[in-house]
Amino acid sequence: MKSAWEEVQPKNIYRVAKQLPLKDRGQEALLYLYQPIVGSLATNLYLSLSGEVKELLGVSEVGSHSDLLTDCDFGIQQFYEARLRLEGIGLLTTYYKVDPQVGKTFLYQLQEPLSPELFFKDNLLVFLLQEKISQKRFKQLLQHFAPKKVETEGYQEITKSFNEVFQFQKERFSADLENLQKIDEDFQITNEKAPIVSETFDWEFLTDYLQRQGLVVEFSEEVKSEILTFHTLYAIDEFEMAEFLAKTANITKSEIDLKELRKYLRQIYRKKQEPAATPVPEKAADLSLADQQTFRYNSLQLEGFSDYEVNLLKEMDEYPPMTYLEALKAAKSSFVSEPETWVVRDLVQKSGLPSNVINFLMHYLLVVQKKSVLDTFSANKAAAEWAEEKLYTPEAALIHVRKKTTAQAEKNQTYQQPRNKSTKRPVRKERIPEWMAKKATPAEAQLSPEKQAELDQKLASFLKEGE
Repeated sequence: MKSAWEEVQPKNIYRVAKQLPLKDRGQEALLYLYQPIVGSLATNLYLSLSGEVKELLGVSEVGSHSDLLTDCDFGIQQFYEARLRLEGIGLLTTYYKVDPQVGKTFLYQLQEPLSPELFFKDNLLVFLLQEKISQKRFKQLLQHFAPKKVETEGYQEITKSFNEVFQFQKERFSADLENLQKIDEDFQITNEKAPIVSETFDWEFLTDYLQRQGLVVEFSEEVKSEILTFHTLYAIDEFEMAEFLAKTANITKSEIDLKELRKYLRQIYRKKQEPAATPVPEKAADLSLADQQTFRYNSLQLEGFSDYEVNLLKEMDEYPPMTYLEALKAAKSSFVSEPETWVVRDLVQKSGLPSNVINFLMHYLLVVQKKSVLDTFSANKAAAEWAEEKLYTPEAALIHVRKKTTAQAEKNQTYQQPRNKSTKRPVRKERIPEWMAKKATPAEAQLSPEKQAELDQKLASFLKEGE
């Protein structure tokens, strides 16, 4: 992906176009349904651009991106990312041209948000919304936007039809039909919603493959929409999708089981999200998963990892991040706050790091750096650094942190050397865990055995209770 500065610069000018003013229902959908998906910055950008459009003309005056950035309190990178989100969700179409005199010029065409009624009929949008908000909040939105049923029991309808009320000459209507059609064309809304899912899926291949597997099914619109949703989200091709459908279909009824399909594909997706945690040596490739783990732990000990370190790494492997965070906080006589829950969720969904590495990251921040709270900035900074370094195993992360700590300790020691005897002061010594102190800092800088044992015991007790 190009950087923001390659795509757009503050000096570039732009205009905004929108075919119709933003409707109240559209604005409500934007704030309550789209905003959880695209974020507050993208929503703010949409509303700011919309406010520039002159209703009678359908287009804004020429503006500069520098003024827009100031009005929105954006940096250029924030603006570009917000713009991409609006484009991806179908709320913005971006055009540009290069003018010989003023350089690159942009035209931003805003698209009307789907009404809540249409939004909830779009499987992909509903799926994305559910991924971002709690189930309780989702149910509240459903209840708020669902069409209200009108009770007519006991009533008799007496509504008159159009022909009963209005009279017109059909001959004159037919004669004027050509002019009426021209008026109709003037009110066509072009590209009202940019398609999120393109119809490039080969349904014929999918049907033929399933028939060869002995499964004859007809794809309803609901099933097609669901398949296209997963095709888009997870980049599943027709061949893979056919295999997944064959594994999850209801053979006795010859129909697609959407519930099983969703469950199966999400499991597959989670596995794809995590890079291969530990390469398996050829001699261990034919072993069971449990034996492979044993082989790995034995190999770590042969490589010089202590029993304490191997046991620590085992804990990283055995528990999901939320459970491990709860254990860490309980060992510190604390609790997991709501913001910390979101930090862990973002790490799992966005960092690309395996769960055991995320566990080690949390251990590093809360135990080694002695932070009371797992904050967004520290977690994201460490996760970004580790992802760049391709630290996809907890042992690799351990070695990385140890080397980094060694370099910092040597730097501090050099910096703190007294210039003469008269200025010599005692140097403050940090206490850190065994795995980090090993080959890195003097023995007196280690976490005291009593403290380390107490923390380990609390952590182990909590994890054991949760099993």
